[in-house]
Amino acid sequence: MSRSVLASGSPRRQELLNRIGITDFDIRVPQTDEHYPTGLTPAQIVEYISREKADAAAKLCTPEEIVITADTMVFLDDQRLGKPQDEADALRMLTALQGRRHTVCTGVTVRQGDRVLTESEATGVIFRPAEESELRAYIATGEPMDKAGSYGVQGKGALLVERLEGDFFNVTSFLESRPRNTTAVALENTIVSEITYDNFSAYFREKPAKIMSLLQHMSARMRQMQKAYVDTCHALEVYGDKAKLAAEHGEWTDSHNRTYNLLKAMFPSMYHEEEK
Repeated sequence: MSRSVLASGSPRRQELLNRIGITDFDIRVPQTDEHYPTGLTPAQIVEYISREKADAAAKLCTPEEIVITADTMVFLDDQRLGKPQDEADALRMLTALQGRRHTVCTGVTVRQGDRVLTESEATGVIFRPAEESELRAYIATGEPMDKAGSYGVQGKGALLVERLEGDFFNVTSFLESRPRNTTAVALENTIVSEITYDNFSAYFREKPAKIMSLLQHMSARMRQMQKAYVDTCHALEVYGDKAKLAAEHGEWTDSHNRTYNLLKAMFPSMYHEEEK
């Protein structure tokens, strides 16, 4: 069986492989020059660099080993935002991102010998306005210092994000080896195949190109969940303020009252209506 090699020292990329069942892999980080030709789009840039990393890593591996590389960049108005040089540089980047849309691009390359597959994904991120004191407090946590754009959406940096336009990597309960929380009912005679967690993991070790197909499927699922999340947040905001709801949608109706009471029961800490 071919062995997988992650050509990255990033703990986050190691975690992603673990979550899709690839737990037995080597880490070999090649020295690469992350320069790229001019005139490329953000997606083309990260794809180019991920391929360069794969070519460099291949020199450290046998032709049978499966090399996985990735590169992530943050772009604001086509300007690349790298990792901050110091806290002042982190503050400059985070200040520039306030209230604006920027793009996070990731390129992924999977290589085995002369067989190479490269894909990329882009996500639009919109930051909410934040006070400088809040940005400085976030910088003081140390989280921004090793991240492109000076923030990590998977960590405390998520508190700076107002919304996403695109994909945020998510994992299903199967990949986390937990029971499913949904049930399917067949309406006609159906043949069902059972795939165990161990078989699932082995499948991706044997067919690494399928990793990208899975990520694309999960991205689509996450996009649906993301829309539902945004709609729910809006409902919580609106129904948390009867006066605001009445101003936006007219008089307060019985239907509004039922929804308000339901949300209040589900999220009691968000509702502080005074008892009369």
